[in-house]
Amino acid sequence: MALTDVFTQSIAKLVSTKSLSLGWMVIPTLAYAVDPWIFLKSLSVEGITVMNVVWDMVSNIFITFVGLVIFKEQITVLKGIGIALSFVAVICMTAE
Repeated sequence: MALTDVFTQSIAKLVSTKSLSLGWMVIPTLAYAVDPWIFLKSLSVEGITVMNVVWDMVSNIFITFVGLVIFKEQITVLKGIGIALSFVAVICMTAE
C-alpha cells in the first residue's frame, strides 16, 4: 500500500510541476481504487489500528525519500527530526 502511495504521489508531483499532463492522473485514481482491497487483505495479518499507522508511517518515509532523492526537495532540521521519529514509530508499532 505504501508503494502505491509513492508511485501515485510521484505522478501527482510531476503533474503539479507540469512535467506530465493532467491525463496522467488517471493512473493514481485507478491505483487508489485498489487500496481498500489491499487493506482488506492486510487485516488478516494485523488489526486495523496498527495496520493503518504502519501504512501511513511507511508511506511517509518512502515518499520523503523520493522527495529528497528524486525531486531534490530540502527539509529543515526540525522536519528531519520528525522523519527520524517516524522510523521509531514504525519500529514500535511492528514490535511484538
